[in-house]
Amino acid sequence: MIRLLPLSSGIAEAVADPEAFARLTGAQLGSVAPLVQEVAAQHAAHLARTGGTAEWGGFLAIDAVSQQVVGVGGYVAPPDARASVEIAYGTFQPYEGRGYGFAIAGALIARAVESNTVRLVYAHTLPEPNASTRILTKHGFTQVGTAHDDDAGLVWRWERALPVTPRDNDAYRFPVSVKGIVVREGAVTLLHNRRGEWELPGGKLELSETPEQCVAREIEEELQLTVEASQLVDAWVYTITPGTHVLVLTYGCVETTKRQAVISHEHMQLRWVPLEEVELLTMPAHYKQSIRSWVRRSHRAQ
Repeated sequence: MIRLLPLSSGIAEAVADPEAFARLTGAQLGSVAPLVQEVAAQHAAHLARTGGTAEWGGFLAIDAVSQQVVGVGGYVAPPDARASVEIAYGTFQPYEGRGYGFAIAGALIARAVESNTVRLVYAHTLPEPNASTRILTKHGFTQVGTAHDDDAGLVWRWERALPVTPRDNDAYRFPVSVKGIVVREGAVTLLHNRRGEWELPGGKLELSETPEQCVAREIEEELQLTVEASQLVDAWVYTITPGTHVLVLTYGCVETTKRQAVISHEHMQLRWVPLEEVELLTMPAHYKQSIRSWVRRSHRAQ
């Protein structure tokens, strides 16, 4: 329903120009642009004052379908010595009453769970039943007492304990991204992402599916192409940004029906790139290697 966009310094600067923000993120500020600009300025001041990081800071909440910024959410500070973190969230007035507040809170909780460093999530509300208390109750929080807030005065404190995820003898856990190589008439279909790189189509592996099912589903969603995964071509760990790693699986794919590729909102550009031009692109080297390997295998099979 929503996606969270970290309010990094670059994003905080971009919101001053709604058109530049749209080009950078694919999202729209619309009528709430002044509110977003105010929030971004306050957040930048907060990070400068506290020395916080974007990972445990604020986020813009974006409707995944309309790509409209509908609210904000974030962590008041990084996890403390007790592995506890406080969340805060809000929906902009034009979008209230549509379930966005519940979705934002849920996304913040999910990020805390995925970090596997947080053991307790807590929040504060006014000391009376309201929309925020209902959201927290639905998310499994319990009102455990009261606290003092410098701005609001007396507030209710809400807490939710998080499960401890087994770490397999503390081994690192990687998210898995499954990518597909689709070649047609001497060209491979590639997508241009918001990091300024070309990449193969595909996406995150869900628990309920096999890698082969995942890549077929993702290519259908991203390109509206119907394919079958033929062979696993390669596997490697890709460092997207410092501290952010993903296990990438690449599959050679065969189209079961020839259709026109249509780009989704997730990427900036779609292109069928002639195979001889792939080496010239700004693109992770392992993707290029996977394309070369699949083309060689395909030629040997003919």
